[in-house]
Amino acid sequence: MSIGGGEEISGCCDLTIAADTATFGQVGPAHGSTAMGGAVQFKSVTMTIEDAVWNTVACAEQMSAYKMLRKSYIHRVEPVLKKDGKFIRNPEVITDKWIEDGQIVYGEFKTGDELKEAKALVKTLERDTSRLDQAVDEVVWTFANLYPQQVGNSLNMIRAQKKVSWERTKAETIFWWAANAGVYGEFDMGMTAFNTSKMTGTRDADIIKLRQLLAKGRRFDAELFEEVMPKPQK
Repeated sequence: MSIGGGEEISGCCDLTIAADTATFGQVGPAHGSTAMGGAVQFKSVTMTIEDAVWNTVACAEQMSAYKMLRKSYIHRVEPVLKKDGKFIRNPEVITDKWIEDGQIVYGEFKTGDELKEAKALVKTLERDTSRLDQAVDEVVWTFANLYPQQVGNSLNMIRAQKKVSWERTKAETIFWWAANAGVYGEFDMGMTAFNTSKMTGTRDADIIKLRQLLAKGRRFDAELFEEVMPKPQK
C-alpha cells in the first residue's frame, strides 16, 4: 500500500516500477492535511488535472498499480504472484479487457463475488519479487549504456515542468507546518482522530458538523474540537 507521503515519492521519481499488488492513494484532506510533498505539485503534470484532483484531494479510492499506470503516474507494473510455478497478474484487478459497458475498466478492482474469489485465491499464491527486481535492473542497465552527460542533461530538461510546478508552490509549502500543526487546527483534529481510532472505533471526526459550526462563525477552539471529535467507545 503506497499512501500519503509514501505515495508522493512516486511523483518525485523520474520512473516508478510497481508490483502489481501495490495500491496508491492520498488521505490528506480526509485527515486534516495537504499532500504538499509532491502530489499537489506533480500529479497535474503527469495526470490530467481532473484525475489529479480526484486522486489527491478527494481521497476517494486506493487505485491499483494498473490504474496508476493507465493514469501515467507510474512507469511499469510487474506481477509478483505465482500459481503452479508461473507468474500471474493480480487476480483482484481487471487486466484482461479495456472496455465494459462503455466504461474503461482496465486497472479497476473487481467487485462482488469475483473479488471475494480473487482474494481467496491470492491467499494461496506464492509471492516472488524476482521479476520486479529484474525490471529495476533492466532500467538501470539501459541508462548505464548511455552517455552520462547526455542523460543528465536530458533528464534535467524533462524535469523542468516538475520544477516549474514546485517553484510555483514553494511559498505556500514553507507555511505548511504552521498552518496545519497548530493546536485545535484541522491537522491536529485529523491526526488525533486517526491516532485514537482504537478507542473510538473510527478514524474520522464529524467533518459535516465541523463545516456547519464554522458556517455559523464558530472559532477553532477547545469547545469546537470537543464537539466534533469521536468519543471513546463504552
